[in-house]
Amino acid sequence: MNSGISVAPVSSSKDRHAFIEFPKRLHAADPHWVAPLDRDLKQLLTLGKHPFHAEGRVEPLLARCGGEVVGRIAAIRNPAHERHWNEAVHFFGFFECVRDEPVARALLAEVSARAEGRPVLRGPFSPSTNYECGVLIEGRPGRPTLMMPHNPPWYGELIESAGLSKRMDLLAWEFTNDNVDLPRWQRIAGLIKKREGVHLRPFDMQHFAREVELVQRIYHDAWRDNWGFVPMSTAELRAMAVELKPIIRPELGAFVMKGTEAVAFQLALPDYNEVLQKLKGRLFPTGFLQLLFAKRKLRHLRVMLMGVVQAERHKGLDVLLYADIAEKALRYDIQSTEASWILETNDAMNNTIARGGGQLTRRYRIYEKSLGD
Repeated sequence: MNSGISVAPVSSSKDRHAFIEFPKRLHAADPHWVAPLDRDLKQLLTLGKHPFHAEGRVEPLLARCGGEVVGRIAAIRNPAHERHWNEAVHFFGFFECVRDEPVARALLAEVSARAEGRPVLRGPFSPSTNYECGVLIEGRPGRPTLMMPHNPPWYGELIESAGLSKRMDLLAWEFTNDNVDLPRWQRIAGLIKKREGVHLRPFDMQHFAREVELVQRIYHDAWRDNWGFVPMSTAELRAMAVELKPIIRPELGAFVMKGTEAVAFQLALPDYNEVLQKLKGRLFPTGFLQLLFAKRKLRHLRVMLMGVVQAERHKGLDVLLYADIAEKALRYDIQSTEASWILETNDAMNNTIARGGGQLTRRYRIYEKSLGD
């Protein structure tokens, strides 16, 4: 590709359309790529249209060469991260690029130029760890699960060509009925329930707002010390909950109850990417109905969230949740369940999953660069 590469902010509805449509063209020949819903992406990119923008900032950029779009990226500021970690980081996300190192370097250089004094560049986060993040660097071929990224294997090389290096890997594990020793899980879970005096209950969709508040309380307590954690505002969590509510199967999620107090939870969702792949980003006119009709037909799950409050750590409550998922997978004829993502440094959870029969299937990478160099 010639040197006439320009990178400029998205400044019109035409530019925004190009930003959304570029990956569809770039990955048209990839049978595994799944387009995100255009509606959701527009909200994330448009100031005032999504609760993330109450504090955060997403500035989308397009790379062109000879008038043709050849890449995209977004510069991201996340005050919630800065406040929680007392760390000034300049983030990037929504990265898509042709296989050309000069284009990738131009995109990341333009993002870096917008750091406004923040000394570290980190990503990709689109726009934070509460959404899609990371670059797929290795793993089993196939369609990604819901809200997990998918990209060509050379994306990591493009990012590294701009001087970024590994900061953290995120792991995806898979359970199937063939590789899970369910009687063992059930036996251990029974002992833990008796010892800790706890029981499990499914989500109660009749009191959805209350359940969302419980998830927020447990999630923020359980994850607050985990690398990359960013607290979600109430408005942000509610917006995500409203989007997910139509596709939740309440019997697949669970709270661990100690008396009347919820102390742990897991949220497993049907893998709607099977349907979303066919929609090609467009929910209307029939996409919403297709999603609803597929709810009880899908045979793959993603465990999207799991947390145990810190006061109840190291008591085996996470084992209860995995045993519950394994039991429900058999009961509801679920063929496979992906637990993703999990920090590579979370030895306790990764070891529990491995001992329980989980198979490591994919690895995603977060990159970082000092802007002081």
